[in-house]
Amino acid sequence: MRISDPALGHEPTLTQGVSHQSDQEGAGHDARSVVDDQPHARSGVVLDPVVEVAMRFLEQRVNHGNSLAATLDRRDAIETLQVLHKAGYRYDVNNLCIWSYANGFNYSEVERLKEFAEGVQQGKRFQLKAGRALRSDIVKIWQDEAKGL
Repeated sequence: MRISDPALGHEPTLTQGVSHQSDQEGAGHDARSVVDDQPHARSGVVLDPVVEVAMRFLEQRVNHGNSLAATLDRRDAIETLQVLHKAGYRYDVNNLCIWSYANGFNYSEVERLKEFAEGVQQGKRFQLKAGRALRSDIVKIWQDEAKGL
């Protein structure tokens, strides 16, 4: 079965039944209290709904095995953050990192996300060897999806 990715201008070939950590119930890194060892909620950090939708999209799209170091995953992460920034969406980098770790990104990915997010906020120009991938109307798609949160 082909699954459509609305952020792309085409349909990638993804087979139904392929399992990624992000697809499994309980993906993420839930914290436990050091006092009573009881599980805490995912993170308690609340992002702007559009930023959250964009980050969930990114979490599902990247290969978590390469820690955002591969050309396409790096491009997708940076471009997602740049598109949000250009559209006027702001976020606290530390909160973005906490949310990301609690929602499926691993520690080394969060370190890279922090570097990318700080760079975007500071106006750093990143070289994206793979070009641009997101549709021109991706923010509208994220906004529409965020209305359902």
